[in-house]
Amino acid sequence: MKGLSLATLSIHADKSSSADISAPLHVSTTFKYPEGTNEIAAQKRGWITTDLQPTEHHVYSRMSTDTRDRLETVLGALENGYAVTYSSGLASIFALFEYFQPKTILMNKEGYHGSHHSIQLYAKNRDVKILYLEDGDYLGTLKKGDLPQNPRGEVSDLSYYSSKKPDGVILAVDATFAPPPIQYTLEHGADIVMHSSTKSLGGHSDLLGGVLITRDSKVRDELVVQRHFLGSVMGNMEAWLLLRSLR
Repeated sequence: MKGLSLATLSIHADKSSSADISAPLHVSTTFKYPEGTNEIAAQKRGWITTDLQPTEHHVYSRMSTDTRDRLETVLGALENGYAVTYSSGLASIFALFEYFQPKTILMNKEGYHGSHHSIQLYAKNRDVKILYLEDGDYLGTLKKGDLPQNPRGEVSDLSYYSSKKPDGVILAVDATFAPPPIQYTLEHGADIVMHSSTKSLGGHSDLLGGVLITRDSKVRDELVVQRHFLGSVMGNMEAWLLLRSLR
């Protein structure tokens, strides 16, 4: 879908087969198994033969829901990547560090205090070194920055950090203050971008949420599995409100 406008992607990226103009809100936590599930399971055990084929379906809302899936498809399309939503911006920050497990973290001295506390929580009782970008051009396993910086709005050269990044280093950017179309973070060389969707993406001060968007579908799939067991899933109402806001 490259080349389409932000408005077009927001409205059509999820390619829903439903005729609803406004996406429906799904609130169920559990879902029925599709027809033929028992027969397919029995065939796997060699008890019967059947022409039925397994189909993708929702099981439990901590794993997936239609509303959240549609939202993540749209968010991924806006950054030309693959999105995973979370219950808050800080939940997404913590999930980021828990996934990559960096031993050395380079970050801004200034920045959102909540993110700094979340990183300190990750580093607690672990052999993790935290260095600051302002003190020198250090090497590390993960660089994390707010671009623009929260709360003062200072802007750093993202392409510079990307060009200086050695192999094996992950460049993660909190782009809450510069969502599309202000900045397309992945296109400037970031490996993964975080947004607190509570802010500009939500836009109405009525939802709490966060999102990680990566250029790698494998990373997205593994983050989804991790989120399932961390339990930091975005609620159905919040997902619906955020999709409404984007549109």
